[in-house]
Amino acid sequence: MIKVIKWEPVLHEKVTGKACVVVERFVDNKFMAGFFIEGITYWNVQGKKFVTMPSKTIEVDGKKKYVPQIGFTNSELNQKFLDSIKLASDNYLLNEDKNL
Repeated sequence: MIKVIKWEPVLHEKVTGKACVVVERFVDNKFMAGFFIEGITYWNVQGKKFVTMPSKTIEVDGKKKYVPQIGFTNSELNQKFLDSIKLASDNYLLNEDKNL
């Protein structure tokens, strides 16, 4: 289970907000004892919503490139994890809207 524990709205044309999540269980329902990640970015680009892990900006050949600071080496597992964070963020935002 992944829960959003903090949300910061961002006023940017492509970024909806930044989140802090806590991971209690993930792969095969294994316990991860409160592992948290700060600085996850929630994007909305041309109607496509997705999340990215905290990243570091570097310059390569004069162009900005963003390098994730955390993730899984297995790309399928990494995408599953990102999808779970997005779902937790969507649920958090849905419940926030109900409380307004």
